[in-house]
Amino acid sequence: MDKELITRLYFAYNANSGTLAAIVDSAKKLLSINGCPLCALTHSLAGEKAEWKTCRDTIGVPVDYVHKDELTAEMKAAVGSEPLPCVLARTRNSLVLLLTADTIRRCNGSLADLRGRLNIHAAMRNLAFPNETDTVSSIPVVAEVEAARARLIRTQPARVSVPQEEGEREFSGQG
Repeated sequence: MDKELITRLYFAYNANSGTLAAIVDSAKKLLSINGCPLCALTHSLAGEKAEWKTCRDTIGVPVDYVHKDELTAEMKAAVGSEPLPCVLARTRNSLVLLLTADTIRRCNGSLADLRGRLNIHAAMRNLAFPNETDTVSSIPVVAEVEAARARLIRTQPARVSVPQEEGEREFSGQG
């Protein structure tokens, strides 16, 4: 069976549209208070994150942003009772819930993980992105994963082993 092509993605944020909502959302980001995990992946206080723009450009379909007060009836039907945020995929024939809030939260702020989950969940639903013939095996995030791993290694504290003087005993944390 042929995979149905995704023609557009909708990133549905768990925030309202408008200036006041943007100020509240920015304050949440600044204070690290229970903000929208999808927004944290794609936007900073200054707007769209550069690394997200690069990732978005590799997806191969337009990505539209919608806030919870902008969802159409069709989008609400596709989301059902799932909480926001979520990612919806438009195909020629339907609108499909691609990533749930729980799946997005599991990305833990990693765009490489988000990109991989988009591909995997598309394949699980017999969907494909136009620029990929074999969605799962052609995940174009290897370099991004390697870069993240290198950053992690650089930020890990070095473990220093200090030789003990003769007669000293090692502290075991027990009295």
